[in-house]
Amino acid sequence: MSNTNEITISVVLPNYNDAKYITRAIESVINQTHKPLELIIIDDGSKDNSIEIINSYVQQYPFIKLHAHEHNLGTIKTMHESVHLVSGSHMAFIAADDWFLPDFLTEAYRVFKTNSELAFWSCASWSAYDQNPDALFATPMNYPKTQNGLLSKNQAAEMLYKIDSWFCGNTVVYNTKILRSEFGPNVCLDSFADNFLYRVLACKYGCGFTPKRLSVWRLRSGSMSNNTMKNTAKLQKIYTMALDMAENRYQGIFSDKILKRMRQRFMFDVLKSMWLSGDASLSLEVTNHIKKNSSSKFAYYFAISLLYAASKSIGKKALGLVVGYLYFRPYDVLNIVKIKTIQKYR
Repeated sequence: MSNTNEITISVVLPNYNDAKYITRAIESVINQTHKPLELIIIDDGSKDNSIEIINSYVQQYPFIKLHAHEHNLGTIKTMHESVHLVSGSHMAFIAADDWFLPDFLTEAYRVFKTNSELAFWSCASWSAYDQNPDALFATPMNYPKTQNGLLSKNQAAEMLYKIDSWFCGNTVVYNTKILRSEFGPNVCLDSFADNFLYRVLACKYGCGFTPKRLSVWRLRSGSMSNNTMKNTAKLQKIYTMALDMAENRYQGIFSDKILKRMRQRFMFDVLKSMWLSGDASLSLEVTNHIKKNSSSKFAYYFAISLLYAASKSIGKKALGLVVGYLYFRPYDVLNIVKIKTIQKYR
């Protein structure tokens, strides 16, 4: 694909009561080796001193703009709104508690300069625990490429089937025009809206990937995604809507085998949610799914048996604390177990 138009990248920073973190996020954008066209900070009704900190940067840097909400709308609605505020041909989101490494936008610009019509590009990521943000470790994911490159929509679909989502939201840069046309229907998926959107875009348009680690994802126990993961009922509702959208609204984009694999992985996450919340009950939906998918029965029943055994031995509350600790500390180990288990019982 050739590029005939100027590539400009807007960065959007949604913020809600993250005055403790936002300075590092803003500074990481200011210090990019390739400067963005603009940094739009959307404050979603913060009650702390976020506005004061943001305004101090707005006064110093003309490319930084503040868009403030009087009332809190939520992260996903704020992100959807921002798609219509930016001026750049391409755009990236940065969470108030994450940060870019200096060459993040330089690498994105390099890719889009010769492939401007890509739906999105992403890269590998570092992670850091909130308690020690300077101790970086590799975000535990299987990535689709070991070298810079593009994935056609068929290649992206095959990678989704083999390794599941490799997209880190803190590393994605979008084609603004395509994002505007595709984001809206996914807002109802709450904390899963962006990850589901990556799957749609990858399988519909193709995407780019760079294995360099150019951004940092801060792991916080009270984050939006972690709160959803510990709310089994909410998680099941989100996944049910996502599967319905994949099968109906996006009919033809996802193959039958990808839909089947997606369903298996979603149910695995529901089980993980049960461990985190200490809830040993299965919904009718999960039970029916197990009955219909004999290939995954053993894995599910084995997990449930362990859950019940542990509950009886140490109690549900103690179990929740143990599993919660395991989930938040050796983050890489649990994610590798998840990936390997799904691949074994496919």
